[in-house]
Amino acid sequence: MRHIQYGSRFAFLDIGYRSEAEYLDWRAREPVASFESALLAQDIISAAEIAEMQSDIEQEVKAAFDFAEASPFPPAAHAYTDLYQVTCFLRTYK
Repeated sequence: MRHIQYGSRFAFLDIGYRSEAEYLDWRAREPVASFESALLAQDIISAAEIAEMQSDIEQEVKAAFDFAEASPFPPAAHAYTDLYQVTCFLRTYK
């Protein structure tokens, strides 16, 4: 699947946030890939079905991006609408 990437894959390693060993350990246990492998190993799903799902997802995401990029910006007056909901009651805890 394609994605937008800022900097290198290991850019966060350059700032001391994570060690490469820690990243590679997490990568080996990454949940989506692990689940996919388990489904394939148990013949619950085929590689072709996974490829079809990935293609469908990519098309859906592309359509959403295309729609967003083709849509006009909302008026500036709408910048602070629908940010939160004011509730009419307050709870008191003792």
